Amino acid sequence: MAPEVEPCARGRARGGSIGACWACAAAAFGALLAVVPFASAQTDCQTAFERWAKLSSARVRGTAQNEGRGDCIPSEAMRQELLTALVRTKGLCAGADHGATRTMIDINQSFVTALVLCRPDPADPPPPAEEKIVEPPQPPTPPPAPKPPPPPPKVVAAPPPPSPPCLEISPGKAEQFALVNRRCRGHTVLAVIETRGAGGETVCKGYSINQSLAVRTAGNAPPRINHECVLSAGPCNQTRLENMFPECDF
Repeated sequence: MAPEVEPCARGRARGGSIGACWACAAAAFGALLAVVPFASAQTDCQTAFERWAKLSSARVRGTAQNEGRGDCIPSEAMRQELLTALVRTKGLCAGADHGATRTMIDINQSFVTALVLCRPDPADPPPPAEEKIVEPPQPPTPPPAPKPPPPPPKVVAAPPPPSPPCLEISPGKAEQFALVNRRCRGHTVLAVIETRGAGGETVCKGYSINQSLAVRTAGNAPPRINHECVLSAGPCNQTRLENMFPECDF
């Protein structure tokens, strides 16, 4: 019960000082404030215990669920969960004037500790097997790795063969022209050349030219390069040209 403030007012009426009256009022106000933490501790303790009781009802199975063997706990993990929550509740009730609640906490702590494990329900899946972590044996320290061999020398690929046109026509002696392999040097060129015959007819013939070749034509008419290709570069061979130009001589 809070102290009365009225005597302070009476003391002032009898001639007491104002400071003494304020000191009396402050003491009474301090007594009122001391009641608030006490009531809060009582509420926290009771609320925590009620919360634990609901958790216990959800975790602990009764006798009917344990085939008549009495109350049981489904697993050790649930037992530790209840005991840990009970320890926290007991800590909240340590400073509260709630002896009955603390007694109930001690009784329930002993009760949960003594609970047997429930028989597994056939409908429940079996608990997962505990994985045993086996430390693998430490392998011996490997010898230092040998130095890598030097890289192989770089192979420079041969340049691709040139592509036609390879031949140039240069005038020579009378009624002669030179077919010069200027652009595809070092390669053999197969060519189909048309020239003018003595009677004015067109003469077609196939040639294999490495560097140059002189051809004769009538009337100083320059020869005509009908087709040319680099030998063995793709589908370039004599057989193919013979099939392409059956009217020509090779």
